[in-house]
Parts: sequence; structure tokens; C-alpha cells
Amino acid sequence: MFEEIDVNGYNQISRSEFAKLVKCIEFGQVVDDAQEAVIKLVQDLDLNRDNEISETEFVDGLTKWMNSNSRQAANSKSSSQGIHQTWEGAEKGNGRESKNQP
Repeated sequence: MFEEIDVNGYNQISRSEFAKLVKCIEFGQVVDDAQEAVIKLVQDLDLNRDNEISETEFVDGLTKWMNSNSRQAANSKSSSQGIHQTWEGAEKGNGRESKNQP
């Protein structure tokens, strides 16, 4: 998924690449301000504060986010369906269809 978001292939996800992603999907709720969502994502994932997200930062942050959400949604089937739909939206928003469709 990192490679799909890193459109320019520089091995870093920039704010503009995150902005494209945020505009294409909803993170379980309506995002009123896409720019605010991008700022929050970069703040949460950019551990070395270089204003870009490396693949390591992306994988570590996404793993942490998924582990946190999986504990909260352990007994909620609708939550897992929402997460699946979110990632499908991300893949479609980047012009790619999900390769792991159920």
C-alpha cells in the first residue's frame, strides 16, 4: 500500500500525496477539513520530523493504528467491515482496485 500512496516513487509519502489519499476516503467518519486530517496524519506518523513519511514510519504507524483499533473493535463486526471499506476506498481512490477482494 505504501507504494500506491507514494505516487512519485521517492520512497517518502509527502503531504500532497497524503492529501490526495484523504480526499478519496473517509476514515470511519466524514472528514470536514482534509488539510487538518493530513496535518494529523503527518504528525502521528512522521517520527523523525522531516515532514515526509518513510516506509518504515508508515508501516510502524499503520501497525500501531491497526492494533489499537482491533482491540476497540474486537466484538464489532460492523467496525471491521468499515475498516475493509476504508481500505477499498483508498485503493480505488489511487486508481487501483483491491487485489484481495473477498
